[in-house]
This record gives sequence, C-alpha cells and structure tokens, in this order.
Amino acid sequence: MSNLFKRFRNHFFGVETFFFLFFLGYQMHVLVSVSGTYWKICVQSHGDVPGVDCMRLRDQREFAEIEKDVQKQSSLWLGAATVANSAPLLIIGPFWGAYADLVGRKTNILIGSMGVVCTSLTYLGTIPPKNLK
Repeated sequence: MSNLFKRFRNHFFGVETFFFLFFLGYQMHVLVSVSGTYWKICVQSHGDVPGVDCMRLRDQREFAEIEKDVQKQSSLWLGAATVANSAPLLIIGPFWGAYADLVGRKTNILIGSMGVVCTSLTYLGTIPPKNLK
C-alpha cells in the first residue's frame, strides 16, 4: 500500500468520519420515522373520514381537530419508541463498554450500526409501497 493512500485512509476514514456519517444517517432515519408514524396514525385513526388527505393534513384547515389528535398520538408513540430504543442502553451499556475494552471498539460499532440498519428497515416496512414514490 502506498504511503499516500495510507495517509488518505487514516485522515478521511477515521472514527470522526464514521460517527459523522452514522449520526447523519440516524437523523435521516428519524425524519422518515416521524413522518411515517404521523401518516400511519392518521390513516388508521381518521382514514375513513371523507375528505381527509393524510399526506396534506396540515393544509386542510377544516380538519384542525383531527390534526391535533394525530399530533398528540404521534408524539405519544414517538416518545414510547424513543424510550424503547434508549432503555436497553442503560442496561447493556456498562457490559458493552467492558466488552469494547477487551476486544476493541470496532466490533461494537459494527454491531450497533447493524442494529440501526435493522430498525430503519423495520420502519421502512411499515410504509406502503404506493407512498415510496
């Protein structure tokens, strides 16, 4: 391996770059999950009301009460999802840190990243194909 390539690899593909891309992807996941949750709750709770378009609910002023209800339910479910994602960290974190001290942090980072990918695919599976256009 050439010396120039080693310097390039070490400079651009360090831990900081990985974490930047990881958290950028996580924020994209959050945006998709929030809008997907909002849409899913609207369709399940109020999809049978004539004239309600769940994709443009905010623009329909005549359905302000429905919008408030959907926002309330969405915040409840997203809060529960945040707690469900964070609670295992409190339990597993100390053991996971000790494991990282033994084998190195690369394994932990890869396993954690795969968990985020699995969660993102789960959220993606809740969106009907007609809305992925």
